[in-house]
Amino acid sequence: MNLTISEADNLLSMLNSNDKDNMYIAFKAIEAHDFSGPDFGYLIYLYKFSNTSIQDWSENAPTPLNKLKNLVIMSCLLLHMQKVLHF
Repeated sequence: MNLTISEADNLLSMLNSNDKDNMYIAFKAIEAHDFSGPDFGYLIYLYKFSNTSIQDWSENAPTPLNKLKNLVIMSCLLLHMQKVLHF
């Protein structure tokens, strides 16, 4: 099931809430969602614009955090390959 922008905005509001229960529920929903395909952009959006720490993500949503880490690793490898191969 794909997320909508409205659902992503609701999750972001929950992550940025002062209520720790809201943050917990948002992280549980994020951990349960696949974030493959077009939804991957929403994961980047939630990570970038939430007022949460990497430790919060590591403790509450490790699977999505690993997807983000893999993106960074793959991007760095691609940039390195471009420099080596002169693309």
